[in-house]
Amino acid sequence: MLGDICNAALSVYLSQNATTDPVNMETLFRHVLLGDPALKIPTQPAVTEPPKPVCTAQGDPAYTSDSVPVYGPGQVTITVQTSSSSVEWKWINVDSDDTLDPGWVQQGPSFTYTADSSIPALYLVRKAGKAAVSGAGYTKENWLFYKIEAAGSPKMHVSAIRMAVKASGSYKYAMATVTLVNTSNAPVAGATVSGYWSGLTTNSGSAKTDTKGQVTFRSNAVAKGATGTFTLCVSNAVLTGWVYEPSTPTCQSVNTP
Repeated sequence: MLGDICNAALSVYLSQNATTDPVNMETLFRHVLLGDPALKIPTQPAVTEPPKPVCTAQGDPAYTSDSVPVYGPGQVTITVQTSSSSVEWKWINVDSDDTLDPGWVQQGPSFTYTADSSIPALYLVRKAGKAAVSGAGYTKENWLFYKIEAAGSPKMHVSAIRMAVKASGSYKYAMATVTLVNTSNAPVAGATVSGYWSGLTTNSGSAKTDTKGQVTFRSNAVAKGATGTFTLCVSNAVLTGWVYEPSTPTCQSVNTP
């Protein structure tokens, strides 16, 4: 648009003024539109950036503690999936701050690595996918943490807490069924589980798990019209020769209108 206006003005000026006159020519070339309106700034092609690489780990036995997968000593298989053309990765012992394998560039869309995780520690797998923009390098970064536990005493943890509200006449109370399992997710029987209530009631207690690894807690009763939340938290689990490792969630709630 600006170029068209400029061209039209120049044409009118030339049609009304003689080009043999030096003053006219000086006027013509003194008023110049900076930049060439005929040029167009090229648009950049749309670039779809790949998402961050996804990494998973598999080992035996396995359970989760504070959202971190936990395995026994041995080999752990790391699988990386990506839509990037290639992935740069590292394997790190977080506890000792040692880079166990500086890694290398792997071609996408996926690859598998077997890590010999014989030392109990927290490990980190860092992977970075190559960006779609030329020359941008490996900028699509993601991480995976996993933990290797020491061989020895078997471990147990809470796998679930199932809640329910029961009514009895003019009162109501909550029931909580706690399930205790080992690192292979098999039930642990005979363990003494301790728990406490909060919210509408504040009593506590303990009981032993049955053959299904389950124990049931009952809250104190409250008026049927009471509204709020019953919350049961497991504080400990004891069984000779076993180690209790809390796992998320160790508390569970149920609302009552």
